[in-house]
Amino acid sequence: MKHAILAVTALVVVALATPPAGASPAPRWHACQLDHDDQTGKAIDAAGGQCADISVPLDHARPHGRRITVAVSRIPATKPKLGTLFLNGGGPAPALDMGLFAGPALEDLAGRYDLVAMDPRFTGRSRPTVDCGWDEVSEWRRSAGSDRAGFDRMVAFNRSLADDCRRAHAAELPHASTRNIARDMDVVRRALGERRISYLGFSYGTALALVYNELFPGRFDRVVLDSPMDLRKWGPMFSADRARANEDALREWAAYTAAHDTTYHLGTTVDAVLTTARAVYATAERTPLRIAEFTVDGHVAPLIPFARLWNGTDAGNALIASEMRLLADAAAGRAVVPTPQLRALLTEFTTGTLSRYGSSNLAIMCADGTVPRDPERYWRDIQRHRADEPVFGPIERNIRPCAFLPPPREPATRVTRDLPALLVGATRDNLVPHGQALAVRADLPSSRLVVVDARKHVVFGDLGNTCVDDTVRAYLAGGALPADKTCP
Repeated sequence: MKHAILAVTALVVVALATPPAGASPAPRWHACQLDHDDQTGKAIDAAGGQCADISVPLDHARPHGRRITVAVSRIPATKPKLGTLFLNGGGPAPALDMGLFAGPALEDLAGRYDLVAMDPRFTGRSRPTVDCGWDEVSEWRRSAGSDRAGFDRMVAFNRSLADDCRRAHAAELPHASTRNIARDMDVVRRALGERRISYLGFSYGTALALVYNELFPGRFDRVVLDSPMDLRKWGPMFSADRARANEDALREWAAYTAAHDTTYHLGTTVDAVLTTARAVYATAERTPLRIAEFTVDGHVAPLIPFARLWNGTDAGNALIASEMRLLADAAAGRAVVPTPQLRALLTEFTTGTLSRYGSSNLAIMCADGTVPRDPERYWRDIQRHRADEPVFGPIERNIRPCAFLPPPREPATRVTRDLPALLVGATRDNLVPHGQALAVRADLPSSRLVVVDARKHVVFGDLGNTCVDDTVRAYLAGGALPADKTCP
């Protein structure tokens, strides 16, 4: 009986990994702009792009069952074509407009590829969209705070978010995994009539590529993975690995801010700036801050620098410092008018206007790995790291709604297949710590790694490093991987 069960399991795994062979129906391309207010679609159309909705199975193990659609954009090549380049910008999040962002970074090379981007299932324009109907929040991340009462509030908060999702999308949540997104991607590949595809992925987009390569070996041509994720770390608790990296990034920011104290008046030393910031968070815990129409409590206040630390440039540091100045003024009881950037961030954290984004992001992560179900596990972990992760441990190690949702249907994917990819990363990336890039390089013996010494998440085309950008473009143009190297 045991051997029979194993045999059946093996057959199911094979069926899931390999959808039925044969060409999918050709996409029915149409204009991307949906209405007068649709600036994204208008921009894709202006770039010469087209859009299509491609039908895929909700459950790839039941290809003749319920169907859903994934939204796809394509900006066709305008010069002799090198191939089709799939794009994913991370998240997990909608990616339909990635051709608009990747095109300028690729420069003249953009015209040599069909640039194809897909909103992953349940996100963006793909249908149905997972929206758990969170009326008061769009973003599920919160700090556990400094005491047990705050943590208990977060347990109740996350249980409530999970209950909303389960009620709204019981049929969709089990099928929201990256493995299914990879299967959808291969349906799109077949619909486009491509035997092999090239790929440019950032952050979570690198995890999607690694999963795709496991399920569909031999389908990739040239592959660039920017800020690569270690699949052993990816899942609902992936962020625990980066808590310390965020603390280090906060110290870097504090050094910049101390050097510019005449502008921000937050402290003249690193420790003084950090003391000011922690005092703001403590005040917000006692009495929530008022910033225009927003109420910012101790669970939300530390998320504001957290959302900005990925950009270690002077402009990124200055943005955090200016917003910390506003938080400090609010903590002192002064009237504060938020900047447009801060208003947008607080809208995401404290209202439900972006519930669709937060819901689908959460659904994919929860479907990609198991988490502890017992809240005490999270509390003990936070407490163990209070000294070395005082600000970000309570965020990154906090309980997730995934703890209250059904466990994933499939095991987490692990890298077992080599892939000759070009890996690109920054040594002080605080969102995907550099150790993960090194792990991916070790997992893929045929890959090559290009790094730059910077605090930056997403390097190609965004950091302005000529060495990195030229290396990526040369590889996509000619197909020859460079040697491992560090760019100045």
